[in-house]
Amino acid sequence: VPYKLDDKFFNICVENKEISNYKTVLDKNTLIYANLEQDESTNMMYYSKLMASLVQQYRKDLGLKPWQKIEVNYKTESEAVKKSYEKYKDEIENTIAYPTYLNNNKYEGKLYGSKTDKIEEQNVLIEIYDKK
Repeated sequence: VPYKLDDKFFNICVENKEISNYKTVLDKNTLIYANLEQDESTNMMYYSKLMASLVQQYRKDLGLKPWQKIEVNYKTESEAVKKSYEKYKDEIENTIAYPTYLNNNKYEGKLYGSKTDKIEEQNVLIEIYDKK
């Protein structure tokens, strides 16, 4: 005969440990530890996620449909943004689902639009082209 287990069979005890550089949150029966340390690696990951989300928002602002194929060119002088792009190029492209380039000055396709945005006070020009 199978038994039905419910909360009267369990007693969950949670010990909240303090860990340096971590924020601890206890909500009902869930304990969450979050590392709040910020360094070059976390900044680069953050910049790459911003680069992808800025393109997604700009696509929407331009009225482009999801099935319209695009290519994206980022232009920046920021070394931090360049390093982030180089390290996370594949992740950026996986997020927006189209090819991206950095400081490409020879693109010949139809330009849907270009706009300058900021990533941590660094100017980044985003150009969205029709994919050839």
